[in-house]
Amino acid sequence: MSKTILRADRRKESARKVRVEGYVPGVIYGTGIENGSMTIKLQESELNRVIKTQGTSPRLIVMIGDEKKNVIIKEVQNDSIKGNILHVDLQAIAADEVIRTTIPVIFEGREEVESRQLLLEIYLFEVEVSGPANIIPGSITIDVTGKEPGDTVTMADIELDFRITPVTPLDEVLAVITAPTVETASDDGEDDTGGDVDTDIGASED
Repeated sequence: MSKTILRADRRKESARKVRVEGYVPGVIYGTGIENGSMTIKLQESELNRVIKTQGTSPRLIVMIGDEKKNVIIKEVQNDSIKGNILHVDLQAIAADEVIRTTIPVIFEGREEVESRQLLLEIYLFEVEVSGPANIIPGSITIDVTGKEPGDTVTMADIELDFRITPVTPLDEVLAVITAPTVETASDDGEDDTGGDVDTDIGASED
């Protein structure tokens, strides 16, 4: 489980008011939440920091007063024009609760591949898995050092704890190594002048 900690406060004010004060309104629901759900507010700057460094589906700890809750971010609503966060949904979970979540994939060795004039084309930057929250890693690192053109990285190449079940299909291609295409000028053998050749040159005149 991620050790990232966010502090949240119970919210009674309107969503509009807390936004003006520099907070993001939200709701937390799930395991151990009284009455099933609770309205909260989080510091916008702190929430932005977590999402910037860990993505939109990290597992973290939220402190509400003296209560510590293990949570995952289930949904983030952004302003379609300004891009700022308007609302966030958090799901409280038990440390060993089986959850379905996405994990970011980090490709290691890209510099070595590119040093050989090859390209690493990435198709998926995260994969989806299901398993106990306390053993699901925060990220997965895949080493592509030494791979050759045509080599692929699929979900099946990722080694997971036997208690974690891949949701992303095993044959899903995450990345492929390719060689850059070199374009060569074609020689069509055509006369560059574009003119017609007069075959009657030198014919005698009466």
